[in-house]
Amino acid sequence: MPSAEFEAAAARVKTLTTSPDNDTLLKLYGLYKQATEGDNTTTRPGMFDIKGKAKWDAWDQKKGVSKEAAEKEYIELVNTLVPQNKNKKSTYDERGSLDRNLLSLAPNL
Repeated sequence: MPSAEFEAAAARVKTLTTSPDNDTLLKLYGLYKQATEGDNTTTRPGMFDIKGKAKWDAWDQKKGVSKEAAEKEYIELVNTLVPQNKNKKSTYDERGSLDRNLLSLAPNL
């Protein structure tokens, strides 16, 4: 079960006012999946699912990392991102949802 600190970090990702670059989003995704589900045992998506393969690869790269270590790394990464996004224009639209880029790569939050 994820720690309260991890859950708080996952909630803080939603407060980002700018979308991180794709590499950072994929790292967040891989760490989130490793922390919540453990090692990736799913089948790699097919060659035409580029986004799915990128997400699968990001998670699979964390294979062997304990859930606790993935949580810690995820929290540390979120802590570096949140201060960088203060006082910048929000990427939230009027409904409060993140822009498409972040939604397409971010973990299920």
